[in-house]
Amino acid sequence: MSEQADIILVGGGVLGAAIAYQLIRKRAGRVLLLERNDLASGSTCRAEGLLLSANQAGALAPFIRQTRATLNNLSDQLADDLGFRQVGSIRTAASQARLVQLMGLVADCASQGQPFELLTGDSLRQQVPWLATELISRAVHFPEDGWIDPFRLTAGYLRAAQAHAQQARVKTDQLEVRTRCGVTRLRRQGRRVIGVTTESGQAIDAPLVINAAGVWASLLAEELAQDGPLPNLPFVPLRQHHWVTKPTAAFPASQPIVVIPEARAVTRPNGGGLQLSVQELESLPFDARKLSGDAQALAQAEVDNPWRTLAESAAELRHFFPGILASHWDFYVANLEAHTPDGYPLLGAWPGLEGLLVATGLGGQAVAASAGLAEVIADLALGQDNPHDLSRFALTRFGRVDAYGADFRHRCLTARADRQKATL
Repeated sequence: MSEQADIILVGGGVLGAAIAYQLIRKRAGRVLLLERNDLASGSTCRAEGLLLSANQAGALAPFIRQTRATLNNLSDQLADDLGFRQVGSIRTAASQARLVQLMGLVADCASQGQPFELLTGDSLRQQVPWLATELISRAVHFPEDGWIDPFRLTAGYLRAAQAHAQQARVKTDQLEVRTRCGVTRLRRQGRRVIGVTTESGQAIDAPLVINAAGVWASLLAEELAQDGPLPNLPFVPLRQHHWVTKPTAAFPASQPIVVIPEARAVTRPNGGGLQLSVQELESLPFDARKLSGDAQALAQAEVDNPWRTLAESAAELRHFFPGILASHWDFYVANLEAHTPDGYPLLGAWPGLEGLLVATGLGGQAVAASAGLAEVIADLALGQDNPHDLSRFALTRFGRVDAYGADFRHRCLTARADRQKATL
């Protein structure tokens, strides 16, 4: 006899954990979270962890704000600050085009009552001594922004979910988390998904399965795509680089996040040093079908000589960060992010099939928008109304495209480059 659950949730990253939290909070019954490896061991553990409330991500902005508000609730519930560091962010503009974009962001913040400060050259130098301020035509400080360790946030969501389950009057509201329990296929009965089969061959039944497996979500959808309206999930895994310096007084833990769009770079504090994240001018796409099912997939994304790649990135960045090559860089990692052509996630039901929801394609916004988007999925799972227009997140919005084809990859690459110009 197969095991039974009310909802099976596939993926133990930050989004999967957030969905589990929202489901239990809304009394969804027995929720079984299955993770192929360890919790937050995939893209989550290598994410930047930025929470930028002043954000030009359009439709994602309210979900980012909701995540920030949820952090406060989690901290109160768990009596733990979860490590959120409200260091603020500084957005810079060195060209007329960037200046127009930055001032548009300022106008949006002013209309929404979000605090900001226009910085003078002296105050900018005081806050970011390593920045070549003479190249900056305008800098704006957003004091409510900050960053969080994605691993701690993932654990916090699950701890809060367990606490809700223990306090529930109805003891059927439960969350069980199983690591080292990969899902190999979705079990179907006609046009309905009725459960999953695990790597050990175990069958688990549930009236609803949620696929929140990140860049690996396509692998679970392959079998469905063979006879459905979608050839595959329309996203492409793209790479981002991160370098971190050794701890030094030159980069204090209180330093703000700094966004330098002309160099496609973002910095934040990390372990007493500076973390530098750079998006490639021409991002390297990866084929989701060829990714291994563990952390080795992320190692595939790492370049053979990261210091040469840093030197190449420094060709543009050194104009703003003159000491980049002289800094004592300690280690390097790369990450893979699931990107769509319009920069918005894939959320909702698989077309023509009952019992399956998908939540993936968040690009670099998985941490920042996690709680807000997780509530959307929880509402869909429970048949509850949600105030947001979800059509812009529909799985079918790009039509019948081949996500593994050269044309679609090019669309994602071009769109990401355009978003870098407009929003980084």
